Amino acid sequence: MYVSYAGSFQDYDGDEEKEYVQVKLPDEMILFSQMDASNPQHFEAYNYLVNERKISREIILRYRLGFCTTGKYASRIIIPSFDMTGDVNYFVGRYYGTNPKIRKKLPYLNPESDKDAIIFNEGLINWDSTVFLVEGTFEMLSFPVNSIVMLGKTLSVKLFLKLKELKPNVVVLLDPDAYKNAIELYQMLETIYIGFEERVKIVKLPANEDLDELRRNHGIDEVIKSLYGARGLVLDDYFIKKLQKPYEKSRGRYGAYSKYFEWKPTGARNTF
Repeated sequence: MYVSYAGSFQDYDGDEEKEYVQVKLPDEMILFSQMDASNPQHFEAYNYLVNERKISREIILRYRLGFCTTGKYASRIIIPSFDMTGDVNYFVGRYYGTNPKIRKKLPYLNPESDKDAIIFNEGLINWDSTVFLVEGTFEMLSFPVNSIVMLGKTLSVKLFLKLKELKPNVVVLLDPDAYKNAIELYQMLETIYIGFEERVKIVKLPANEDLDELRRNHGIDEVIKSLYGARGLVLDDYFIKKLQKPYEKSRGRYGAYSKYFEWKPTGARNTF
């Protein structure tokens, strides 16, 4: 069922046969809490995170961020993910070096792991409160209030099933250039929130700045102001989605996913 949904997005390849190894943090990783401030290489990583990305020390310690100066992940900030038992289940390596080719072509380097089997930093999520679905880790660090990193524009299988089971208040908070994807995700969530559709909200960020850029350029107050605009879909949203129609040619309104819906007569609610 999930593959049918996720397969309608271009960044999902549906590869179910790939074998993965257990994720562990790089051996070369140094926690920022253990850095040597007199070491220029350590200070370079700290300078990128604190001065360029404007991440506070409190957030650095809370999310147990680190960095590597050697090895496969050299010159990368390491942002780990921990499961409910505190074990590492994934991490993101963000390049902070000065090589322009790497910065442009390979800013992120992540482990070969089954992302569908995890919820990023699940151990930090309060399912009794509103959860915010964001694309990347720096969006999570910019708004560290029950934010769930999707590592892209689609839900992992585990996150999909968790939301379907618990139905917490949820806010779709994707980047401005992915607003059509956000609408698609919002509508999909409504189908698994039957009877609780009012718990699903969407935020359209202003201009062309993602959540991280909005915070860095305008401050956290502007981020909070944007989140107060969380709402259901409006008429303009349906026109925005209608303009592109990226999936309708081969998949119909819900594509292959539609076979998991039970269609009822006009006037009755569809059930999932």
